[in-house]
Amino acid sequence: MSRKSFTLSEILIATVIIGIIAAITIPLIYTNYIKEVTVQKLKKGFASVCDIVKLSELDNGPLKDWEFDTSYNSEGVNSEFFKKYFEPYIIGTKKYGVHSPDRVEYPVNNIDGQRVNNILVWYVLSDGTGLTMFSGGINYCWILIDINASNSPNRLGKDIFMLDIYRNGKVRFWGDTNYASSTVYPCKKGTGAQYAGATCGAWIQAVGWKIPDDYPW
Repeated sequence: MSRKSFTLSEILIATVIIGIIAAITIPLIYTNYIKEVTVQKLKKGFASVCDIVKLSELDNGPLKDWEFDTSYNSEGVNSEFFKKYFEPYIIGTKKYGVHSPDRVEYPVNNIDGQRVNNILVWYVLSDGTGLTMFSGGINYCWILIDINASNSPNRLGKDIFMLDIYRNGKVRFWGDTNYASSTVYPCKKGTGAQYAGATCGAWIQAVGWKIPDDYPW
């Protein structure tokens, strides 16, 4: 019985087909892997902030009784509020920004890559999460968590997510239920909103800790 061998042209065609399949599937597999890592790090960062609040409540009483004020709108983690209620309970390394001797820049960009803030002081937690406070009011404060500390791309909805800590005792991601259509801080690209991407964390949590197919990745 004769044995039929593959011709050179058949081998080349098969190689091209395999190459095309690999070119399509490998980037998809990698992207899905990065999305899963993002979600897991985000869950861990959120849990870390919740743990910090719980530890602080043991010494400072219920969150609803904390002394929220407006003096930390520009002071962030330099504020007396942060130093009293957060700093003693953070296990991590304090980093200093552009006005310090090492002049480390930590920019915060919206989902489109437009600069919206430049954090001067932040912490890198023991789990690798970056954490800072940069705004607040008499009933709330804003916390940013960066799932890869100060590494790029430093974009809302990508590796930076916004939390609210409310006087009423809630710790949650910023935003309402209209994540992509919110007129203020939508989880959507190309809107021109200053803090576009700020509601992305809430969206991820709301759908069961996953990145939806229509997420602006």
